[in-house]
Formats: sequence, structure tokens, C-alpha cells
Amino acid sequence: MIRCVLFDLEGTLVDFQWKLEEAEAELRRAAAGVLGGGPERFAGLNYAGIWKAAMEAAGPALGPRMEQTLGPIYDRYDMDAATRWSLRAGAAPTLTRLRELGVPMALVTNVGRKATTRILTRLDIDRGFGTVVTRNDVPRMKPSPEGIHKALSALGATAAEALMVGDSLSDLEAARAAGCRVAIVLGGESTEAAIRAARPDRVLTDLGEILGALCEPLECRKAGRPKAQSY
Repeated sequence: MIRCVLFDLEGTLVDFQWKLEEAEAELRRAAAGVLGGGPERFAGLNYAGIWKAAMEAAGPALGPRMEQTLGPIYDRYDMDAATRWSLRAGAAPTLTRLRELGVPMALVTNVGRKATTRILTRLDIDRGFGTVVTRNDVPRMKPSPEGIHKALSALGATAAEALMVGDSLSDLEAARAAGCRVAIVLGGESTEAAIRAARPDRVLTDLGEILGALCEPLECRKAGRPKAQSY
């Protein structure tokens, strides 16, 4: 039985607005500037992969300088995206219904804390989350499972009791690495073809689709009636 739900932020609860190509090009140049050499050493890596590779290459000696160089770039693109973010269809009623049913929820996002706090407050969706784990709270971003592990620990739940809801292959890979079931909503960062090829536990076209699979079993359990879990 699913006991708690973990949500990604951008592309999942809000629409995807990060300027990926522009940001990744700037991050590659900046990381190469610290390490020496050209940005091609980070070719093929996305924004999370660039951070991981850059920090590992920097090591203890250059790690603080690398963090000071890359951190503000991520923050700037976060804040730029935040000026355009709006709730995705089904997000508000889904969060409200889960909160009414007492389902513990957490947010696990690669967005930094500053932009995350601002958007959760502005869109009035901050009340339901028992914990919020941002890029600033873990050494490595998704697809590393560290953020999910941190959220589960805060909620007092196991991976077997959790459903991760995201929009990208990074969310899917992080959930699988953590041992969670995973539902991916289409229309975010990753393409539909890539998502379906990766075969998450469920593919969603609207966030509200998780309510039938989660809320009905919870309501039946409260009423003492059995109901099969579809995840």
C-alpha cells in the first residue's frame, strides 16, 4: 500500500520553464573555467550531470570554488523560470485531496531553496508538504536518490511505501535507485517517447489521475472495505 507521495516541482506541479540549453552551455563554460580545459569535457551531460561531474573533478581542493561558481548560475536560472511558472492542470485539487485524506507528502526538487520557497508560497501549495528537499539540501541532485532518501527519512516512511511523481527521466531513475514506485506525468522535461520507453509504473497525462489509484483504496481502508492497489 502506498503510504506517502513524493512530488517533483518543475514540470510536475508547475510547468517546465528552465532555459535548459542556455543554462547548460553556461554551466559547462563556468565549470571548465575552474578546472581548466574546454567545456567539451561536460558534453552530453544535463544540468544535474554537470554539477555531479564538476564537483567530482574539483575534489576537496577546488570544490568550494566550484560550488561558488556554479551555484549562482543555477539560482539565476531558477529565479528566471520562477517568473513564468504556473500550476499544471490538476495540481491544486490533487494536493488538496491528498491533504484531506491525511497522505504524507514531500517535495524533492533539483530547484534551489530560494526559488522553491518563493513559488510554493506564491501559488499557495506549501501547506501540504511535510518536508521539502531542494538542490541545496543534498550533495547530488536527481537522478541521485539522495533527496528521496532524505525525504523518506523525514516522513518516517520506507521506499516500499512511497510513490514518486515526476516528469523526467531523472525523477524516474532517482525513484528506481531509491526503491520507490514511480509515476511520470507527460508534458514536462522529458519527451513522451523517452518516458514510455523507460516504462515507469504509471504514465499520467494529468496529475489528477493518481487520485483514483491512491485515494479510493485509502477511503475504502478507512471504511473497512478491501480495495486492490493498482501500483
